[in-house]
Amino acid sequence: MKKTNLVPVLLLAFISTTSIAQKFVLRETNLDPKKNSYYFDIAKKCEMFLQKKLQVTSLPLSSECKHTNNSLQGLSDYFSKHVPDLKEPKDYGTALLRTFKDDKQKVLKITYGVLPADQNSTLNFTQLILTFEKASSSPKILDMQIKSQNNTGAFTLSPEEVATLRKPPVQPVAKQKK
Repeated sequence: MKKTNLVPVLLLAFISTTSIAQKFVLRETNLDPKKNSYYFDIAKKCEMFLQKKLQVTSLPLSSECKHTNNSLQGLSDYFSKHVPDLKEPKDYGTALLRTFKDDKQKVLKITYGVLPADQNSTLNFTQLILTFEKASSSPKILDMQIKSQNNTGAFTLSPEEVATLRKPPVQPVAKQKK
């Protein structure tokens, strides 16, 4: 009789340890976040627009941007469908930063994903890719794309990035009352 009671407990323990996944946000860019914070502010506006919290008129679009209002609404629908539980970027999980060299364009890629336990690649991700005008005193969006596993295949994180995600959060030390 004890063996039959032990099986469900072991099964539940196995399911809970194998199904734990980590949500993350990865920002890839050739822009220095400290010197170019306005590009990241525009990216936050794009996130809010894609979550249907802002109107399309709030986006600083370039006159050379080929998107119409309908195509931007289509991107918003696609993003909302693939990243449904994104409330705020900070609520989505740990944020990672990658840099790359590309002097031709000013690019910011933001990847929202869920990394399965004990793996360094995932098929559960969505990328927001923003391209900005190169020579502009006030940055404007030249192009906006949404990509997922259907477009790019699996998304892989480096061992260092996985280690950063797997670190347990540091709990603040409670102050002692006197």
